[in-house]
Amino acid sequence: KAEKEFLTALKHKGPADKIYNALGRLYLERGKLPNALDAFKNALKHEKSRTALINLANISLKTGQKEDALKYFRMLEDDMEAGPGAAAINYNMGVFLYKTGYNLKALERFNKAIELDPKHLPTLFAKAQSLIKLGRYEEALDAYKLVSELNPADPLPYRNMGIIYELYMEDFQSALNKYMAYLSMGPPSGDEVKAWADVVEARLAAKKELAQ
Repeated sequence: KAEKEFLTALKHKGPADKIYNALGRLYLERGKLPNALDAFKNALKHEKSRTALINLANISLKTGQKEDALKYFRMLEDDMEAGPGAAAINYNMGVFLYKTGYNLKALERFNKAIELDPKHLPTLFAKAQSLIKLGRYEEALDAYKLVSELNPADPLPYRNMGIIYELYMEDFQSALNKYMAYLSMGPPSGDEVKAWADVVEARLAAKKELAQ
């Protein structure tokens, strides 16, 4: 019904850019990516809006059209320094760069997004992932610690910190502490992490036995 009303509004010469953007969001909600892509492209023909460009970039990235995604992100670059939506633009550009292997450039975008919106949790998570790829583990831990401070109910940062301590820093006691903190919060998928904690605990016991 909403789709029909939007199309009727187009026939009656309604504001085409706004209608096509609304149609695009409607198709996105229904998982119709090709339709959403067409709608946002039509919106862009009528006005260069951030909404259309961000959605076109993200849909292109989801559908494996990396060159198109980069084209739309580049069209957004003039708007990345400040103003409404600049944090989201930098975040989305960072995600694109991260997924295409440009980890340092991705980190630069995430840092810019955090300057503009310091409490945006997805950006902090993404920054931590980029730091891990760059081998900057202490800084990644700091990013996850900030997430846990901003959102104490989320167990995920503790799991991720445990992984860093175990796999990259070989600090098994700290890893165990983080895994146990994660499990203490009753996450719905704790069995896997419980298995990790058991392995780490066994390694600590073996290490202690060897030291005696």
